[in-house]
Amino acid sequence: MNCRAQPPYSRTARARLSEYMRNKVAGFGTLFIHAGRAAWEWKNDTRAAVLSPEDQDPTAYDWSVCQLATPPVLVINRNACDAHLAATAKACLRDGARRVLVLQPPARSALFVAQGVTHGAS
Repeated sequence: MNCRAQPPYSRTARARLSEYMRNKVAGFGTLFIHAGRAAWEWKNDTRAAVLSPEDQDPTAYDWSVCQLATPPVLVINRNACDAHLAATAKACLRDGARRVLVLQPPARSALFVAQGVTHGAS
């Protein structure tokens, strides 16, 4: 049994993703991860969203909520360092995400893909 803690707001995100799947709501299977020092400012996001605060080690969390999401999982930079963003993406892959897209303004992004998954596969 996994004894790692869930990321903040994981329970709410799981419920929303399950509801989207149950009701077949097109376009609403995306999981948003707000990462960084400003992550807590996004705690009231009405989408399926969790937080990866920069003062917490993302590898210590159980990111299995990613398995419910339609690929890719979106990690949004909320004033995080590159190392924290990469660690969050890799932890998501470790726990079942197939693809993770890290969005960094203004136009820098990075796609992380699970081993054995081709770039365009869902």
